[in-house]
Amino acid sequence: MKIALYTTIIFILTTVGVSAQSNGLIFGSTYIPQKNALNPAFYPNNNTFYISLPGFNPELHIPVSYNDLFFREGSSDERFINAWDLAEKLKSNNNLFLNTDIQHIGIGMRFGNLFANFSSMSRLNIHLGVPTGAAEIFANKFEGLADKQITISEPNLFSATAYNEYALGAGYSFGELTVGARLKLLNGICDFRTTQTNFDLTFNSENQLTNALIRYNAMSAGSQIFKKNSFCEVMEAIFSSKNWGMNIDIGATYKWRMLEFSASILDLGKGIHWKNDVVSITPHENTAIIVENYDFGHIAIDNWDTLRSVFRGTLDSIQINDSTSGGDYWSPTPTRLNLGATVQLGKMFRAGILFHGQWDKDISFFDRSGNVKEKTMFRHTTTLVGGVNLANWVELMASLSVVKNGSRADWFNPGVGVNFSFGKIIQLYALVNYVSSLNYKAMKSANVQIGFNLMFGKGLTAKATGNDE
Repeated sequence: MKIALYTTIIFILTTVGVSAQSNGLIFGSTYIPQKNALNPAFYPNNNTFYISLPGFNPELHIPVSYNDLFFREGSSDERFINAWDLAEKLKSNNNLFLNTDIQHIGIGMRFGNLFANFSSMSRLNIHLGVPTGAAEIFANKFEGLADKQITISEPNLFSATAYNEYALGAGYSFGELTVGARLKLLNGICDFRTTQTNFDLTFNSENQLTNALIRYNAMSAGSQIFKKNSFCEVMEAIFSSKNWGMNIDIGATYKWRMLEFSASILDLGKGIHWKNDVVSITPHENTAIIVENYDFGHIAIDNWDTLRSVFRGTLDSIQINDSTSGGDYWSPTPTRLNLGATVQLGKMFRAGILFHGQWDKDISFFDRSGNVKEKTMFRHTTTLVGGVNLANWVELMASLSVVKNGSRADWFNPGVGVNFSFGKIIQLYALVNYVSSLNYKAMKSANVQIGFNLMFGKGLTAKATGNDE
């Protein structure tokens, strides 16, 4: 069982990244087939048939940076956390979303004005929410809470969904107008989500937190992968899962002289229907944390005995409650929007702008009356892109993005990319995007996309001009 657990964790970690929004840098390319992921009406100009081999796309968007989290005193190498300052920064954005994909294979072919493609990939969507009210309480340093006991509740503290996606798309060009659509089959691997988490906090007469009690409930599906005894059995369980869902993508592009306009809506659908191996998870007993006289403004992470015991106690308290196993539930997938425009300046230069956003669905919260409500959170990015084509052998791209998550905006997020064509058949590309700081310790967002494609045949431009592109 341990082998299966370790191999499953490794499999999931190889797909872990944080693509909270679509990769805007690739919008500046005309030759990379993976641009089709932004809009099913896109097809690369330089070929009639392509094969996309495995590609990796980790992306990061977090509310705070390394420098926001840790500090040092003087010349000491010992690191500390100031929970008061950290809470102040989390007040404006208390949600962390991690979404990623890793492509297994993709195939595309053009038949005159008609083109079709197929792709297979694995996806992972993670949400972590700082408990409602916790950031405000810590930022105020427990002011006014002397000799009180309060409860902080969070209905959606954590959720993680891993699934495979199999997509079949097609598009047709009506001259200046091209339309496309894609049908996606979603095969759920595993899912875990908290349905209720309460933190009972007790304070003494000096406004010090002395005790915290954690009570939580969760739902899980697909946990059979952790019960397998070998890597092969784990992979068999992953690819034979019977938890299914369906989404669709629609998109269009319109060319007018040197300009091209595009619009797409991706992942329209209810999400994944979890019906197999569904269980509820509850603790053996409430997990108590003794934090009396703990200095939250000066937490030494190299001597983290208290927090380590909290983590260990929380894990030890989990049990699967078989009496409530069975049933079914849905987990939503984020819906994405892309609106863009580009201008082609001769054969060499290209520039454009892309607005791309994402609706994160069923984010639970408590209203003023204490009732659980659900909302849809919209996060968006605006990206300026530019591209240079050097004799159809090298394509250079650059971008600048404004990333908006919650009430926080990162205004300076540059990106660069390069796409090499060897023999005009083998294509290698690497993109580094959404880099919010050139100092990695101050970075709050970043994306790296690497891929390898095989390209065959001449594209539309080559056939129209007679050039070998």
